[in-house]
Amino acid sequence: MLFADTLFHEIGHHLDATIGAPAPSGEAAAEQWSNRLSARYLRKRYWYLVPLLKVFGALLGGIVRRRVAGWKRENNAGGKTPNQPGPADR
Repeated sequence: MLFADTLFHEIGHHLDATIGAPAPSGEAAAEQWSNRLSARYLRKRYWYLVPLLKVFGALLGGIVRRRVAGWKRENNAGGKTPNQPGPADR
């Protein structure tokens, strides 16, 4: 995987020139092809990790969501958003 990003990106340029891509031509198309090729490679090579990642994603996703919700509650305790000044700050 050391050179995979660069390799898939460069292959993406060639696929864009021959097949095309839904994204605009150039770097965006090459990057889209790179993402598609990387995902396909990882699914094919490491197929056995998919069930484990789903389980860990479900477990860790809940933990992360709870922590983010708690952080938002702590920062918005005064009823103001993080980027807006409150009535006393105006």
